[in-house]
Amino acid sequence: MSFYVIEDEKYNDKYSEAFSKSILPKIKEWYHKTLSMSETEIPGVEILLVEWIGNDFALHNRRYA
Repeated sequence: MSFYVIEDEKYNDKYSEAFSKSILPKIKEWYHKTLSMSETEIPGVEILLVEWIGNDFALHNRRYA
């Protein structure tokens, strides 16, 4: 898991709370789902990218062979 600091004056406590209440549970769900997969179900590397898009978050699920 990697985290990168956001230096954006538009990112305030409202978005921090939204991240905690909305995004973190989705990350946890994805993490547990990924851990429960067998090695044959994941053909490579699977990542979940959470992107800050200026006024909201976007989630991207990617697989790389």
